[in-house]
Amino acid sequence: VETQLQEIYQSLKSTLGFIDLMPCDFVLLTGAPLAAFSDGASAVPGLTIVDSKAQAIRWNDNATLDGIMSSFGMPSDADITANGTVTIYASKVGATVGDAVTFAVGLYNQVVGALHDADTNFGGTSGAMTGNATSKTVQAVTRAITAADWAASPAGVTVTIKPTDGTLGTDDLCLERVRIWYKTKLRAS
Repeated sequence: VETQLQEIYQSLKSTLGFIDLMPCDFVLLTGAPLAAFSDGASAVPGLTIVDSKAQAIRWNDNATLDGIMSSFGMPSDADITANGTVTIYASKVGATVGDAVTFAVGLYNQVVGALHDADTNFGGTSGAMTGNATSKTVQAVTRAITAADWAASPAGVTVTIKPTDGTLGTDDLCLERVRIWYKTKLRAS
């Protein structure tokens, strides 16, 4: 019984929570809705169903691309004393070695009682996708969130994402979703 109680206690201490942001949760950085993807020489991403199977936000190959944004409310069960992670799930249409895409991730808190623009960006650049992975392979790249940057619920967080300039020269990029991981608070009775 003691061993089982220790296992239960450990599980309660190390539980992870997450927030999923799906393609339809995003708009352009201008605030305009995402239009249907249009293949061609454009920096503007669009919504699409890739190969009739995967909903995604798709960017054409371009040196400089437009970004997208969304937001979420900080969960009340988030332990803001623990680090978190942003995971971006994306695939490329193509397998060009030089297109080892990274993402510029912007994260901004909106704290009750503070100015809505008071926070500085606590995002940064994600890890790189494998440029020559087989075309259409879904990859996960991450960006760490330092515990000191979290704000407690009921704060809101604005998220901006764009492929880093110069990392998508040949292939198209499809973003399937974004997951924000956080540690949950230890449950109390």
